[in-house]
Amino acid sequence: MKNDAQILVCDFCHKPKSKKQVSRQRLTGLLKCRYCRQKDGKKESCSLCSKNRLVHVRTDEGPICRCCYGKVGNRQRCYRCGEIRQVVKRTKGGKPVCDRCYSSPRYECYRCGRKRPVAQWVTSDEAFCHECYIAPLHTCCRCGQSLPVAQWLEGGPLCLRCYAARRSAINR
Repeated sequence: MKNDAQILVCDFCHKPKSKKQVSRQRLTGLLKCRYCRQKDGKKESCSLCSKNRLVHVRTDEGPICRCCYGKVGNRQRCYRCGEIRQVVKRTKGGKPVCDRCYSSPRYECYRCGRKRPVAQWVTSDEAFCHECYIAPLHTCCRCGQSLPVAQWLEGGPLCLRCYAARRSAINR
């Protein structure tokens, strides 16, 4: 976790979590992390993929898991092209823009000087493009190799290979 991120403590597992990982329950007002919410969740057969997973949303067609909802749940008619596609951004007026029509803003790269999409901000007004940015290496808490970080866990950083293995084990 970053040092500047706000740290909250889950009222159920009593572990420190970043503000993104914790939400306040409506009825009780207690803080609950996403891991504790997942443990409490009921697994059902997803109406799209038929796998037995935690229910993310319920629709008229039946329960939908988080994985399928991410693929099809946010599909709307694009304001620019008129096609029904995955929405990745909205205009200032709230109108949906699809993945084909949206192009990320381009800024001048601090290192090469070309205008490109940002990979990493150096300061509030200086950024690196994807070609110039080199992700910092950290020792993976699972495999012990020094690689770029895919996810930060309580035990430390997780490399992309271990992160993918962990995700596939969770989704089984």
